[in-house]
Amino acid sequence: MLALMGAVSPRPLDIAVVNRFAPPDGAPTAAAAAALAEALAAALPSSRVTLFASRAAYRPGERDTTLPVARIPSLYGGKWPPGRLATSLLEGRWLARRAAAAADVVISLTDPPLLSLWTGPACRRRGRRWIEWTLDRYPEFFAAAGLVRAEHPLFRWLVRRDGALRPDAVIGLGAGQLRQLESRRGPLPPAVILPVGLCPPCPAGPEPGAPPTLVYAGTLGEAHDPAMVAAIAGRAAAAGIRVTLAASGRRAPELRRLLAGDPAVRWQDRLSEAELARADVHLVSLAGAAAHLSVPSKAVTAVCLGRPFLFAGPAEADTWQELGAAGWLVAGPAGIDPALAGLADPVARATRAAAARSLAAALHHRRDRAVATLAALIASWFTTAAP
Repeated sequence: MLALMGAVSPRPLDIAVVNRFAPPDGAPTAAAAAALAEALAAALPSSRVTLFASRAAYRPGERDTTLPVARIPSLYGGKWPPGRLATSLLEGRWLARRAAAAADVVISLTDPPLLSLWTGPACRRRGRRWIEWTLDRYPEFFAAAGLVRAEHPLFRWLVRRDGALRPDAVIGLGAGQLRQLESRRGPLPPAVILPVGLCPPCPAGPEPGAPPTLVYAGTLGEAHDPAMVAAIAGRAAAAGIRVTLAASGRRAPELRRLLAGDPAVRWQDRLSEAELARADVHLVSLAGAAAHLSVPSKAVTAVCLGRPFLFAGPAEADTWQELGAAGWLVAGPAGIDPALAGLADPVARATRAAAARSLAAALHHRRDRAVATLAALIASWFTTAAP
């Protein structure tokens, strides 16, 4: 941490944390934004920390925040893709301008997509400090999801614009993601790794002696492979493993179609934290093209609850590189049955659950170090030598 003894801050600082959603919205990014904002407010008690979000519709979550939330109107709440894209761009621009006008330091997440392309210039015009938190890497994510061709002139222009961004600091979700960002932009400014999906331990646990359970909970979007999730869920159910799916997001209907008529698969709208803690194993998915562009928070949540996970994704992803001791890897269809065999073994589950508990302690320690480093860095930007 930066040493600040003998230095004083000239005035209370205003810090903005910008994301499309904020509590009580139930979006995972809302919880991430609020958790960082609250941690910084505690670490910098003389500062004023405000969440900037839109009024876009999202189902209520389980957490709220005591911090102020400044919201802008949301122009469109439908599902028509051009309307959603236009709204996303306008909301990002509006959020960036509002935050830069109100704060000394702006911390922007990556929802709406391309928010960084608005926030960087807005902060530069007003002389604000900007910290970019790359929950997802845009615009590369658009190409990885098949939404645009990599050779399209607009995509190439967006990549050049992103490559020219120069935040004052960067928050990444993993070492691989930071390396990917550095390959695009060159040497990075001060950077920290801050995992998303952290939660406190839950006293609930699997039911002793019951058949093992496998759950998938959360968003199923462009970073995920519904066909692989369906294949794993179907084979698990056929093997006598209890399967519960609570998938939301753009590709959730596709998953339902793939598993239509399978009576052994149970569906729920959502799973509470206690229900997640009672599951034996969590299913986590990441499409190979999205490696380093997105890091699923589901794996972090599972580990923090002391539960192992089955990772359907590439071995080079941060999820597997950093948390693999607590899971089974399914890098392709041939890996499904070996992973399910391990999942069905109570000794193997217990070994990976113990690894999950150890990793959870390390993740919380990493979070605390990252917040302390960020707080010290922010304070150093606005301190002067004591007389």
